[in-house]
Amino acid sequence: MKSFVRTLLLFFAAPGVLVLMLVGLYVKKDVYLDFGPYPNYSWKYYFQQLDDLSTKKYLLSDKNYNSFIMGSSRSVGVYGCYLQKKIPNSRFFHYGSWSESIGAIHQKLWFLDSTGADIRNLVLYIDTDNSFYQDGSSFSQHYLFTGSSEIMYKLKHMKTFLLAKDPDYVKILLGMEVHGEIFPNWESDKTTNDCQHVCSASVLSTYSLRNQSHKDSVKIDSLLKNGFLYPRKPIQQYSTDQISGIEESKLAAISEILKKHQTNYYVVITPLYDQIRFSNRDMKILRNYFGNRIYDFSGINETTNNPCNYPDRKHFLPCISKMMLDSILHVREDKQP
Repeated sequence: MKSFVRTLLLFFAAPGVLVLMLVGLYVKKDVYLDFGPYPNYSWKYYFQQLDDLSTKKYLLSDKNYNSFIMGSSRSVGVYGCYLQKKIPNSRFFHYGSWSESIGAIHQKLWFLDSTGADIRNLVLYIDTDNSFYQDGSSFSQHYLFTGSSEIMYKLKHMKTFLLAKDPDYVKILLGMEVHGEIFPNWESDKTTNDCQHVCSASVLSTYSLRNQSHKDSVKIDSLLKNGFLYPRKPIQQYSTDQISGIEESKLAAISEILKKHQTNYYVVITPLYDQIRFSNRDMKILRNYFGNRIYDFSGINETTNNPCNYPDRKHFLPCISKMMLDSILHVREDKQP
């Protein structure tokens, strides 16, 4: 009988010990940076979400930011350190995401407003292909935005990671090296949270450069030949109507927050490879709330005509963002009394 009980206890204890070991390794590795604080919160693994990391970084910062960059992954090319040199007395924080809905943008602005932040300047990227595809927050956002508890938020991260059927996840858990797409290993600037560089004079000196190597040229040629960079229609195409009633209410709420703070803002319609422009109806809605603060670089133009500006078809080079910023800031300076 004693032998049976001992065997039974061992049978149930072994899985429990294994689970405890897995949880211990997970907490020690802390792939989602949930158990900080840490000196920096940079995007290291592809499954991490930029908006979640940025919120954690912002909450721990003592920098007293008054200027913000928001938008999808296309906003990565907006350098806060460059804007600080162009806009007097600005202290920028890059608060972007990967795919950013207008609802998620509203939540970030609501959060900043509710915490008493000074929203003096805002650069906002809006895309014709994904800004109006969902009404609420990003699924990946910090628990302060989703209504979840901190414990459930951390448990969800742990469950997602430990149940993933990916050998690279096992390597990460065991402290082994991983390479390639799963480990982009970006380094963000500690102050501006610029995503893929640490701000310096040398970084700014190359901001306007295309930096296209022979290898990059060969890659573009290959993408053109295999049809990945497909030919676009020569006549301007427009998107179907996208902005729902709920999304228009988010636009109205964003507009009210910007008015409250008397924000100096720039709404940039990004230049995408597909050369699609917003429908006239949607553009009219945007102008109802943002007026002449909209800068539309979408559609058929010199930037979008050049396939070399789109090395992965989804994103454009950082130098394109600099070109747009210079154009926008020059226009606003010309309009000052």
